Amino acid sequence: MRPGGKVKATARREMSVACTLRAVLLMTLMPDADHREVLSTLLGDLVAVPWRRAHTVPSGTVFSTWRTAIGPAPLRELQRLALGAVVAEHRAAGPAAGAEVGGGLRLGALDGSVTRMPDTKANRGEFGTAGAVQAGYPQIRHLHATDAVTRATLAGDARHQHARPDPRQVRHPAARIGEFAPDGSYQAHLSGAGLTLTVRVIEYHITLDAATTPELFCLLTDLLDHVEHPAHLLADAYRWRWDGSETALREAKSTLDGAGPGTGAILRSTTPELLAQEHSAWMVATELVHAATRSAAATAAPFRKGPRAGQTVHPRHLSFTTAHRTLITTVRSGTATASLPAPARAAAHRAALDVIATARVTTDRHRHRDHKIKSRQAFAHTPRGSTTRTAPATVHVCGATAA
Repeated sequence: MRPGGKVKATARREMSVACTLRAVLLMTLMPDADHREVLSTLLGDLVAVPWRRAHTVPSGTVFSTWRTAIGPAPLRELQRLALGAVVAEHRAAGPAAGAEVGGGLRLGALDGSVTRMPDTKANRGEFGTAGAVQAGYPQIRHLHATDAVTRATLAGDARHQHARPDPRQVRHPAARIGEFAPDGSYQAHLSGAGLTLTVRVIEYHITLDAATTPELFCLLTDLLDHVEHPAHLLADAYRWRWDGSETALREAKSTLDGAGPGTGAILRSTTPELLAQEHSAWMVATELVHAATRSAAATAAPFRKGPRAGQTVHPRHLSFTTAHRTLITTVRSGTATASLPAPARAAAHRAALDVIATARVTTDRHRHRDHKIKSRQAFAHTPRGSTTRTAPATVHVCGATAA
């Protein structure tokens, strides 16, 4: 494609469409870096070459001009292609061991989150903020669909953040329930707004340290066949939500500046068009990090000690932070290794994957703790008095026929 707007590309300019797209992708993985550091990392050792003509890293104005001229469409298309390839990869792999829900289905997760952005007039007018009162930073709302085992992004979409509806105006649906199935589940018909939806209801309790928790968990699903999709498998699958949604979102936001509670803007762009461009770049760049962990896991040696001794290493056992930093290092040295013979380049790639493959994290610790307040408030909180416990959780489906 050819950029429009104020861009006047010449042979002496380092910026191009391809260079700009790569810089935007890299920008989302370097939250503390300004445009100069991002471009210097992308250009790598080329910056130190004593060129015949004076060399300078393109200015922030030049970078922004190229970003504006390119617009969000190329990054959206790149996101479509990248995530489409991820879906095809996981579909070909089939259900993951230990995370089946019956019927040959692979377990995934779906969750939403809001992300702040610079408080400019254009952003505030386009996106608004949370709540009816226009206060705080403008926010974009995004929805992540992920694979629960690999944490790979299968789909992602962004929407404007609107005010929450008045609870007094929300119409709650009516429900009719049926008989219990042998696995303890039952079907229900939810009616409202002229529509009727048939769902299957699974109610269950969790036991920790030989004590049943006070909450009754209620799961609604459109998987109606209790033989093909037994209730206990669907109930057991809930714990994977933390890997598939909570952990995946936390990993994605770890690449952004100010992602902690109570902090300022996260995304950098000051206009809605560049926000859309940056959001797509963030989706793609995060997935490239996850792809690196999958590649590293495929070649990693099994665990040598501990409770997983002899077992295969899975992507979720590898450090996202190490993979993220290693990829930035390979980008910085990429201009040097690009001129190497193919065997030397392959060796450099293997060395990077080996670094990622050895950075392993602890999973499935069966740790359970009470809710934690994420942002400090001016008023005192009621003490909960609970401590962290380490114990496996046992699911008991209500109404299930005894074996």
